Amino acid sequence: MSVENPKQLLDDVKSVRREYLNRTLEAPFRSLSELETFKQTMKIKYQDFFNKFEALFNMCFSKNYDYTRIEYMVNMSHRVFKNEITEHNASVAVGQLLVNEIVKPQLDAAGVKPGKPEENSEI
Repeated sequence: MSVENPKQLLDDVKSVRREYLNRTLEAPFRSLSELETFKQTMKIKYQDFFNKFEALFNMCFSKNYDYTRIEYMVNMSHRVFKNEITEHNASVAVGQLLVNEIVKPQLDAAGVKPGKPEENSEI
């Protein structure tokens, strides 16, 4: 993902998410089919966003949506676009953020201690 215009992209993210939330508040989706129909409408309305950033578009409908995380990833991608940081270093930074915010809390909740995989095995 190479982001030339992060402000426009983040505006699209917020707009799609807002429309999704407004729709769910007005009339909750009664079926997966209704949700898919709504997504198809949004794909047409936000065609450029969908075509260029499909995964990001789909995040707008996720229960795991986190604008702060999305904003960070988009801004890192823009820094790569402007040659302020290498793609590798941006990927490492984003990966570390995801590990810290998602993986570690899940491991902590499961009671898994850090260490080598064989140290955590019960074999």
